Amino acid sequence: MSPLGAEPGAIDLAAEPVRVEVDGALVHEGTGADVLGHPAEALALAVNELARRGLAVEAGWTVLTGGMTDAVFAEPGSTVVCRFGTLGDVELSCGSPRRPECRSWRSPSPRVARPSSCAG
Repeated sequence: MSPLGAEPGAIDLAAEPVRVEVDGALVHEGTGADVLGHPAEALALAVNELARRGLAVEAGWTVLTGGMTDAVFAEPGSTVVCRFGTLGDVELSCGSPRRPECRSWRSPSPRVARPSSCAG
């Protein structure tokens, strides 16, 4: 069971939508299908390439399978919000150029730690 109360197998990763907003304006949209057709395809590609090299993904590792949208540039002082259909929202408030750190950090999951650069 995920911290959000959803069984991982119950989430359709290919259909999972995301909206990326900067300061309230929509800048990108995508779905899991934008990651090589399905995030599992990207994972299989990575695992097979590692196996070809005699390596493996180990239990407990976090694997990023790729972006569902383009990268977003965030100006200092801006707020970026990623709104997922099933997985919840992630919000990042960007600091100033003189003090490049997070002004606030909120995560939908208690397992996602506050970055050390966001101390305070």
